[in-house]
Amino acid sequence: MANQVVNYDGSMTASPQQLVYPQTVEDLQAVPRDPVTYPSTVRAMGSYHSLTPCALSPASSSSAAAPSTSS
Repeated sequence: MANQVVNYDGSMTASPQQLVYPQTVEDLQAVPRDPVTYPSTVRAMGSYHSLTPCALSPASSSSAAAPSTSS
């Protein structure tokens, strides 16, 4: 599946409807504000190192990584 997410050791996988890779804070903020483009629950996934069962909903859009806030 195109949107399959696997944690670092392969013990957990998820198949979210969408994966979103925001580049800016504004991009990240736009996701929950746009229910037409992102109609499902949004779950932040981070780096996939410690993927937990709460992130394994196949109906969720997932933000793969928050943008860096350091300058």
